[in-house]
Amino acid sequence: MLMRDQGYWAFFLLSVWAFIKFTDHPTWLMGGLWQVSVITAALFRIEGIFYLALPLVLLFEHEKSWRCRLTQWLKANYLNLLGLALLLIGILLLNAQQIGRLQELSPSNIVQAYSAKLLSKTDIMSQQVLGDFLEEYGLFVILTGLFLITLIKSIFSAGAICTAIAIKYFRDCKNNTSARLRVTYAVMLISLIGMYLIITKVFILSGRYTIAMAFMLLILASLGIAKLFQNHSHRHSKKIAVLMLAIFSITLIKNLMPKPEGFGFRKEAMIWLKEHNPTNEKVYFNEIRLGYYYQNHDQIYEMLVAQNIRKIKPKITQAELMQYRFVSVYSTKEDRDLYELLKHDELHFKEVKRLTNFDQSKFVAIFENLQSTK
Repeated sequence: MLMRDQGYWAFFLLSVWAFIKFTDHPTWLMGGLWQVSVITAALFRIEGIFYLALPLVLLFEHEKSWRCRLTQWLKANYLNLLGLALLLIGILLLNAQQIGRLQELSPSNIVQAYSAKLLSKTDIMSQQVLGDFLEEYGLFVILTGLFLITLIKSIFSAGAICTAIAIKYFRDCKNNTSARLRVTYAVMLISLIGMYLIITKVFILSGRYTIAMAFMLLILASLGIAKLFQNHSHRHSKKIAVLMLAIFSITLIKNLMPKPEGFGFRKEAMIWLKEHNPTNEKVYFNEIRLGYYYQNHDQIYEMLVAQNIRKIKPKITQAELMQYRFVSVYSTKEDRDLYELLKHDELHFKEVKRLTNFDQSKFVAIFENLQSTK
């Protein structure tokens, strides 16, 4: 499990390289290497199955005959087709519990997974956010908003500078019909579609799902920088390329440096709380991110609904706090009302843990309800 993401990324990149080599030399061996790589990537993370659609790009090579295109497509899919046949046989012979997460790929589960939550969020958007006059646009607003979020996450997956260089290289090479570039663009399109399908299903787009797009942008950016070095018509092109490499190097060094103590103080506080609350008694959070790190989905949903309907959540009362075994408080220098309330109520609450950020300006304090321990 520790190497799940890293294994997926490694075999994903290997599959892209193998497919590019296959377009140069469409042999059965290279086709097999591509298929083994992408199937292995899918075994690490199920979203790798999206890239099984990559051989479709072979059918759009109009400079080749249909017979040649279909032959290449078959070479790039013979193991996939064999695996699909075995999978269908296995599904017919085994029950749902025995096939594990593969049951998520059944049409009924896919439709149910997307429709249930999407329709629920659409109702909230229509009735509580847009109101009566615009309620019929709820689904459109959600799908459009999630698509814009996906685009923004894609743009910043590898950094704004890297994306800008990649876009410039794309514009300079828009007339280039190289098979390698077509494969790269196809991988980016599949990544974008995959990200959009994920965010419309779970309404969260974790950074791990943007890594595939980031790799492709880094590849295009590296080609763009190489082109700047080779451009002799513009006297400043090499200086720009050197400046970009310097910025990337500084960023890399900064990312590799150890994080300051207290960098992840919220997450560390919730890990401590989970360890000291083995019976999973009620916990109150005054911030959504604390609930996210603790994985309290019910309270996260309640707080998000309160935000969606544009209501400011009223301050929790002393009587309400008494219902909880632990109270987790995120506090800043400007907002310490709840912390001061609990700190001065020594008869009912005791501060049992406190973690601060690196500059001591923010902290998370965990209070235990003394009454519930009696």
